[in-house]
Amino acid sequence: MEILRRTAFCAIAIVVAGSLSAGDDKPAPPDTRLEVEIPSNVMRNGAEFQARVLMDTFVDGTQGWSLGVAHDPAELEYLSNETGELLATVRGGDPVDFLVINDTPDPGDGVTMAVVFSFVAPVTVDAGENYELLKINYRLLSNFETAFDEELGEDVCTPGSATIAFSNELHTPAVSNVITVNGESTTPELVGAEITVECPPDNLFEFTRCDGDTDNVYLEWQFDVEPAWDFAFLYKDGEFLIEVPKDLTSYTDEGLEPGDYEYTLVTFIVSPDAPDAPILVSDHCIATVIPLTVDTLEPTSGHFLGGDLVTITGQAFTTAEMTTVEFFAEGEDPLALEVVEVLSESELTAITPASPRLGGYSLRLTNERGFAELADAYTYGFTRGEINNDGNTDLSDGVVILSFLFRGETDTPACLDAADTNDDARIDVSDAIRIFAFLFVGGPPPLPPFESAGADPTDNDPFGCLDGGEIP
Repeated sequence: MEILRRTAFCAIAIVVAGSLSAGDDKPAPPDTRLEVEIPSNVMRNGAEFQARVLMDTFVDGTQGWSLGVAHDPAELEYLSNETGELLATVRGGDPVDFLVINDTPDPGDGVTMAVVFSFVAPVTVDAGENYELLKINYRLLSNFETAFDEELGEDVCTPGSATIAFSNELHTPAVSNVITVNGESTTPELVGAEITVECPPDNLFEFTRCDGDTDNVYLEWQFDVEPAWDFAFLYKDGEFLIEVPKDLTSYTDEGLEPGDYEYTLVTFIVSPDAPDAPILVSDHCIATVIPLTVDTLEPTSGHFLGGDLVTITGQAFTTAEMTTVEFFAEGEDPLALEVVEVLSESELTAITPASPRLGGYSLRLTNERGFAELADAYTYGFTRGEINNDGNTDLSDGVVILSFLFRGETDTPACLDAADTNDDARIDVSDAIRIFAFLFVGGPPPLPPFESAGADPTDNDPFGCLDGGEIP
């Protein structure tokens, strides 16, 4: 009960707020109106909302009003009320002279309100629409019905309803719905509100995440409405996992073997109208635990200088930022590849680094899902005739051989095997001539490996390439 009254004017207040006015039976003029406005005419069980009582008046001189707003307590639970915006502005922020709000009227369930702006000063409201008089907060109670339909073979729900209506029968003496304009009582047009109570949706739960990595499954879910239950239950492949309280919206299932797993979130809703027929609500999803694997690396060999683009295939790849790729061999520091792009969950590209030696390496790929390895994945080799390491076989490579042999102007080539262009286990003028003849007179090319880098197929010489060797 909220009461603000000036005692010297009690008699006037009673006439305005009650049903003693002779104007109660006057026909309603078309220029005043009271309406209950609600956010939506369709709501779900348990929804909390605010109804606003609005006034339209198309003549100047409104001085006050009385009203009664009723509800059925089986349909709506009354929560609280607040005065409307009009009362905060009509007197420039000062309180009105008379205000009574009663939220426990007897008889009836509802809220009554009586207002007089001023008993002595000419305080009025000009013609206007949507003047906010009162705000009432409610909670919608479940009153949908469910019954078994034999033809369908399942429970069928019928939506319920709730009504907020103006009433002239609340309180004793009864409070009439009256707007006072220029000292005259007018009976406004009255417009209440009808609400349809939706049936529970088929799927009150919704999984918003259901995916796995190499050994875990990550679940997240949301509720379509504020849960009307204390606990739900989470199952995996039909076996109970956990009891789910209202405030829990995620779960990580850890330490799983690769495979598919089905998760089900389930609870029951009991309608007050059908306590013996609880409604089962659930949602389910399937998550796959995928092991991170590396299946192939192409090409499988390249030059010891690195810089070659390779393609890696497998599964459970993620992002370039979260991915590390390395060549490794026992007893050696790993060589990091530059990840260029993760094209999909099963393919990425990378660039090879320079190698301190020739020979084979295994590959290791690591991301947030773990790591995977591919044994003997890549071989570093050389290209015969490519001696100055500029990526091409041309005149300069033959000149390097001659300068090294006869002028002492060039350091020992980094890869002596590459300088042995005819693979005769010697480095001499013939190797330079083979390059010149190939380039300019149609002679045979350097022996393999040529054009594409690779290992020495004969390995019948003492020459090294990055890892030592000497000229006989």
